[in-house]
Amino acid sequence: MSNPPKALANDLVLAAVKLTRHLRLADEQARMSGPQASALAVIVYAGRIRVSDLAAMEQVRSPTMVQMVNQLEAQGLALREGDETDRRVSWVRATPKGQRYLQQGQERRIGPLAGYLEGLGRDDRAVLAKAVALINGMLDQQNSAKNQPED
Repeated sequence: MSNPPKALANDLVLAAVKLTRHLRLADEQARMSGPQASALAVIVYAGRIRVSDLAAMEQVRSPTMVQMVNQLEAQGLALREGDETDRRVSWVRATPKGQRYLQQGQERRIGPLAGYLEGLGRDDRAVLAKAVALINGMLDQQNSAKNQPED
């Protein structure tokens, strides 16, 4: 059984989108959009990040990200700070409330997924673990290739 790379890539993307949507629906307590949740996750894991870098990572324009950060600030989930040396730079970090919010949301989404995985046999879980490792390795390889200096 041979899967052409393009068809496999399409199936993988569709499955990832379907899984993400399903888990987001399972988290009915989340009161923010997917893009806001994604931005908050980046902020939490970064510790502190420039708004312009956050916009680039989330693939949105800076004004859009400024609005999103304003919304996160209004909810008490993030805090914006000026840069000590450059007044044009704005940093954002998660508040303790933002960190808790992200952690609780992840727990609400991970729980149902873990339940689904419990319903699989050991061999099927091993196949999924191998797929996760392959995907992560492939992406790590791509990222390191992008960060190599050109000759």
